[in-house]
Amino acid sequence: MEAAAGEGIAVTVGKLSSFAAGGEDSVFAAVRAAFTAARSFGPTVMVVTLSSGLPSGETVATIQAASRG
Repeated sequence: MEAAAGEGIAVTVGKLSSFAAGGEDSVFAAVRAAFTAARSFGPTVMVVTLSSGLPSGETVATIQAASRG
């Protein structure tokens, strides 16, 4: 994640995932930097989920309520 953070975005590392927020160019540069750094250790698989925004708590609650029927 140091490689990704080096691209000027804030990276939060969790136990099972990492979160990075920033502008599109910075985020894609950070993903590329992280992949390049990981690849230097051998065969590498990276799974990335991208979002153009985070839903509000209210939006999440509405979606969850709708999925209950």
